[in-house]
Amino acid sequence: MVKKEFEKRNEILENPKTVFISNCENGWYVLKEILENQPKYKVVGVLTTPKPEDPDKVSGYKDFSELTDKFGVKLYQLTSLKNPNSLQLLNSLSPDIIFCIGWSRIIGKDILDLPPFGVIGMHPTLLPEGRGRAPIPWAILKGLKKSGVTMFYLDEGVDTGDIIDQEEFSIDFEDDAKKVYEKSIQTMVSLAKKNLNLISQNTVMRKKQNSSKATYWEQRRPEDGIIDWSKSSFENYNFIRGLSKPYPGAFGFLHDKKIKIWKAKIKENESNNDEAGLITGKNKTNKSFTVNCKIGSIEIEDFEGIDFDQILVGDHLSKNES
Repeated sequence: MVKKEFEKRNEILENPKTVFISNCENGWYVLKEILENQPKYKVVGVLTTPKPEDPDKVSGYKDFSELTDKFGVKLYQLTSLKNPNSLQLLNSLSPDIIFCIGWSRIIGKDILDLPPFGVIGMHPTLLPEGRGRAPIPWAILKGLKKSGVTMFYLDEGVDTGDIIDQEEFSIDFEDDAKKVYEKSIQTMVSLAKKNLNLISQNTVMRKKQNSSKATYWEQRRPEDGIIDWSKSSFENYNFIRGLSKPYPGAFGFLHDKKIKIWKAKIKENESNNDEAGLITGKNKTNKSFTVNCKIGSIEIEDFEGIDFDQILVGDHLSKNES
C-alpha cells in the first residue's frame, strides 16, 4: 500500500475523500453528523462488520445500512481490516482522511500510513487516563465523578496518538452505563462539530500525550460480570450500573439459573452482614428483591433469567452455578 504524498503537509483539501470505520452506536452518530452537517467531507465508503451472532461480543453494535442508504454512501461489511482484500479495498478508495470510531481493534501501520490527513479516532476517557478497553464500565466501577472524550490521531500504540481536542462530562451517582454511553456519544458529536472544519483546514493544534501520566484499563469479558456479594453495597452498586446495557451485564446464580441484574439501588441499611448474597426481602408491587452484601444491602430492580415468583426470601445468590 502506497501512501499518497502531498508537496505540502499543510495543504487544505476542500472536499477530502473520507472513509469511516465503525460498527458501534457512537460511530453511527458521528457519521450522521458528518453526512448531515459537514458536506465538505466526501464520504466514499463506510467500513463495518456483520451483525455479531453473540451481541455480548460487540457492546453497542449498530447497523449502518439505513444511514448509508439514506445518503447514498457505499457500505462495506468486513470481518477484518488485516486481510489483503480489506487493504486492497481501502487503497482503491484512496482516502484523504479516515475516521475510526468505536472500533475495538488495533489499526495497522498499512492503514495508518494511507491517508495524508491521518486516521482520527475518539476515545471515551480524558487521555492519557484510561487507555485501553472498556473505558465506560471502568470509569463507573472506579467511582469516577467525571470523564470525557478525547479526539486524537491514531498511531501504532494503544490510544497513544496526538490529541486534537478533549471535552469533559459528569458521571452522576445515579448514572448507569447506558446513561454514560449516551453522554459520551453527545460529547463525540460535540467534538466533531467543533473540530471537523479545523481538521479539513489542517489547522489543528496537535498535542502530545504525557505518557508519564498514562493509566491503562484492562479488557473486560462477559464472564467478568460475576457479582461478589462479599463486597460492600456501594461497590456492588457501581459494579451493576457499570456493566448494564449496552454491556453484557452483572450476574449471579440462583436455583441453577444465571440471573442478569440490570438495575439496583443501595438500601439505607449499612450494617455488616454475615450472610452475603442472602435474599432478605421482596417487593411484590415493584417486583424487586433485596440482597445482603458484606456491608449493607441492595435492592434489585431490574433483572432477567428467572421469574419473580421463583425468588424466595432466604435464598442465596451465589457466584457459582450449583
